[in-house]
Amino acid sequence: MAAVSVYFYADYPWWLLLVLALAPDVSLLGFAASPRVGTATYNAAHTYVTPVLLAAFGVIAEVDLAVQVALVWITHIG
Repeated sequence: MAAVSVYFYADYPWWLLLVLALAPDVSLLGFAASPRVGTATYNAAHTYVTPVLLAAFGVIAEVDLAVQVALVWITHIG
C-alpha cells in the first residue's frame, strides 16, 4: 500500500501501474521449462532486492522510469 501511495503522490501515470501490475508474473513461464526453473524464476521476480536496487538507482541517477517500475514491482510483491 505504501508503494502505491508514493506512486500516486509522485504523480506518476496510473495507466503504467495498470499495465505493469502483473508483469512480474511473466516469471511463471519458467515452469514451462521445469518445476525447478519455474520456482527459481518466480522467486527471483518476487523478492524485494531487485526492485529496491532499481529504485535506488532511479533516485540516484534521476531516472523517473526506473523509480516508477520499481514502485509497481514492489506493489505487485506486496
